[in-house]
Amino acid sequence: MDVRNGATIILCFALLCAVPFPARCLEVRLEDREVHGMLGKTLDLRSRYRLEAGERLHSITWRVDRDYPTRILQYITGKDTTLPSSPYRHRIRFDSATGSLCLFNFSRGDRGLYQITLTTVDGIEHKDGAKVEVYGPVVGIRVAVIPNQTSLGPNLTLSCTVTGGSQLRIWWSKVGRNITGSSRLESGHSRLLLPLSVRSWEDCGTYTCSAWNLLNRVTRSLNLTGLPGLPQCQTMENARLRLRFLLVAPALFCLLLLSGILACNLRVGKLALKKARRETQNCGVVLVMPAAPTSVLVAAPKTG
Repeated sequence: MDVRNGATIILCFALLCAVPFPARCLEVRLEDREVHGMLGKTLDLRSRYRLEAGERLHSITWRVDRDYPTRILQYITGKDTTLPSSPYRHRIRFDSATGSLCLFNFSRGDRGLYQITLTTVDGIEHKDGAKVEVYGPVVGIRVAVIPNQTSLGPNLTLSCTVTGGSQLRIWWSKVGRNITGSSRLESGHSRLLLPLSVRSWEDCGTYTCSAWNLLNRVTRSLNLTGLPGLPQCQTMENARLRLRFLLVAPALFCLLLLSGILACNLRVGKLALKKARRETQNCGVVLVMPAAPTSVLVAAPKTG
């Protein structure tokens, strides 16, 4: 055999071996790796799976691992049959098209690591899991200034820390207007920072951090006005005090003036009333004085 032909054959064989052949495709994915269930509500564990064309699925199995692994159900594809375990017989709904699982009347005892397993007729398996916790309210919100308030400058950061809560939404607002958008956090122990450049009056004022989920909403506020290290905010406060004085002083002056006029009118009215009473009393004495008595002389008849 020619050496050149032999080298060509070896090179072609090597290239064929280097070309990757498509592997069998079996995949299952849960939409959320961390899920929080609300007590007494329905827990949804949504999933998707796909198979290679021509591949046959044997079964889908759901398990939960708490103190020990427990099978929730097994779906047999060839028989189109779902076999739930006794504790879950009347508490679940299963979608064989996607592998999704619904668990009714969620309780604290349902916490744990949930796992879905797909098995083909050839014995190939693929798994995915999600951690399930109880849905908790927002707790422990706190706001602060970074750096601390004793060494502030024009550039600072406001910090909002939440120590507990499920599927939180946190945002900063000023005068009721959202200034950071809404940041969704799956669990507590989270912090949302707000960088600020405090250069003028408009940058001062009260900033409010709000944390919300389906159970409750908690807010905390921080007022930059009057903080040490922010003279521009102190100037704003002084200007506000002057403005308040300018608005209040005329009102007080008018109130005092009206009070004086009213008091004067009342005094004049009292004096006039007293004078009228005296005049009325004097006129009454004259009118009731009796007339002077008159004498009647009777002439005696003459005699003889």
